[in-house]
Amino acid sequence: MVSCDTNNQESDSLQFEKLLVNAKENPSAIESEQPLFSWVINAQGYHKSQSSYHILVATSEDKLTERDADVWNSEKVDSEKSSFVKYEGKPLEAIKTYYWKVKIWDESKLATSWSDVQQFQMGLMNAENWENAKWITLNKDTRTSPHQYRDYKTGRMKTPVEVNGFAASYFRNEVDIPKTVTNVQAYICGLGYYELFLNGKKVGDHVLDPAPSNYDKQAYYVKYDITDALESGKNAFGIILGNGFYGQNISWKRDPESDRDLAYGPPAVKLLVKLTYNDGTQEDFYTDKTWKESTGPIVFNNIYGGDTYDANYELGDWTAIDYDDTAWEYAKVITPKIKKISAQQIPPIKKLKVLEPQKVFKGTDGEWIVDFGQNIAGWVQLNVQEKKDQLIEVITTEALLTNGKDVFQGSTGGGANGMPQIYKYICKSDDLESWEPKFSYHGFRYAKIKGISSKPDADMIKAVLVATDIQETGNFTSSDSLLNKMHSISKWTIVDNLHGIPEDCPHREKCGWLGDAHSFCEYALYNYDMYDFYKKYMEDIRTQMRLTKGHNNPEVKFQVPTMIAPGKRTSTYAKIDWGVATMYLPWYNYMFYGDDTIVKEYYEDMKNLTDFYLDFKGDNGIMQDGMGDWCPPLWDRRKNLVPWSVSLLFLLMLISMMF
Repeated sequence: MVSCDTNNQESDSLQFEKLLVNAKENPSAIESEQPLFSWVINAQGYHKSQSSYHILVATSEDKLTERDADVWNSEKVDSEKSSFVKYEGKPLEAIKTYYWKVKIWDESKLATSWSDVQQFQMGLMNAENWENAKWITLNKDTRTSPHQYRDYKTGRMKTPVEVNGFAASYFRNEVDIPKTVTNVQAYICGLGYYELFLNGKKVGDHVLDPAPSNYDKQAYYVKYDITDALESGKNAFGIILGNGFYGQNISWKRDPESDRDLAYGPPAVKLLVKLTYNDGTQEDFYTDKTWKESTGPIVFNNIYGGDTYDANYELGDWTAIDYDDTAWEYAKVITPKIKKISAQQIPPIKKLKVLEPQKVFKGTDGEWIVDFGQNIAGWVQLNVQEKKDQLIEVITTEALLTNGKDVFQGSTGGGANGMPQIYKYICKSDDLESWEPKFSYHGFRYAKIKGISSKPDADMIKAVLVATDIQETGNFTSSDSLLNKMHSISKWTIVDNLHGIPEDCPHREKCGWLGDAHSFCEYALYNYDMYDFYKKYMEDIRTQMRLTKGHNNPEVKFQVPTMIAPGKRTSTYAKIDWGVATMYLPWYNYMFYGDDTIVKEYYEDMKNLTDFYLDFKGDNGIMQDGMGDWCPPLWDRRKNLVPWSVSLLFLLMLISMMF
């Protein structure tokens, strides 16, 4: 590091195109104590390069000078490094906004002008900064709709049983704002999926928030800037809370008497709103025992089975000001088992595309079947006009029967998780009514719709692609139509299987199998911005790890991931061909983005897991552990396990490839 260059000559061949902190432009909830700065340069001419950089960080734009920068002045640093430059200034404070800029020198030692001023905002950082905000949950399940129940039946059960799961919860409260606000930030964490409302309107365009995790160890909050939506005087907040993967107390039980509960507990939500007034004073508004709760028209919701919406139980304008909630109960304050809450850094799940029917025909039972022409993950939108109390059912599947005359429900594996994927809507009147689900998604191309009196068309039903909103960064095209088709199918496979985790499928299991995660990782990285996504999934793998005895040395225990992460449906400890995701994912992320922090962070995990797998080595140097050719012909998985031989050379090659 040397003193600042006083040469007034400026380079006009280098221009700043994009400036990033932690790979994001002007991020709003940084949680890292040492953020990483990057900049993209547009160079004019040939053989251009950076020779030095200088970064300034300050608490205000006015202080963003070489003399006054009060947080970090890197001075001039002789380096070609322009990505993931580690912050080395004063400790950063939670919730604060910081401003920064950079200038660089070219290969001729000529400096650019300073970049435009950028900013980044720190997140809550730790549990203490949630202050008085409490976790609230439904105090009493008051559902009375006869449609709240579904049949649950796995392959081991002779007859189905009725289940209804945890109820969807509706929460509301009002706040009186006495002064003009200049800044209002909302922080919300749902243990289960949630939607936030303010003065009758939904906040943001996210769906199925937040991303799944090992909730008892790690949950995620989302931050919204609601400054423009909040008004002086009365304001009404509302929250709808569904089960998601948190309140999963139905699917994957082996029989009705099983105590194999995959739920973490009843869904809960925590909200903190931080207000800054025009006179500089601040105030907090948050969830606590003063909030009201109720059940409502979502009378059943299950991530596998789907949503049931009984419009007869709608609550009116319950998110509006001065709504009469005297009949509502007060919410229950709880303390769920959870170690850490962090800001969600991965892109949110959104409604990405709407598909219209491509073909409509009658099935063998006379019910209408809609073909949307493309297999997607998501849900349907309905616009129906039927008689009051009419039940409308939409059964979604990926395939038709081999004769093409009806839907094939076996394509969605309801016999495994106990529930076929069905959406149900009950009309409240004879008028036109519109609806779409909130707390479940399915993999499908076809939809059989029952309970309608006319042929469905694009005005009545549409399909909505719902997935993590990853941005496309690469593409491929060629003169070979087959290769182009393979590429298109592969990209659809990636998008349809990203819902906060890399899934194996969006219908039958919706599980983050480690083998699936690393098998498509490189392809995904070539085509999409997955920088934060795989960092998040590595947190899922780490928080899922458990102590496991060695094979040859059972007295030694290792921290080993499970076959699935995250969630309570873990399967066994991860066999090597699945567990190598722990090595591959950080390495691939480093190779594609150049950020070595992820490899350094997980190095000990990689090393420990390598030792675990080496402990399976036999006298002949061959390892007898693995999944091998998964589901080979004539193999009865219930009777035996087929060993897979992995040579020690393979492991050594893997290690040398990484380090």
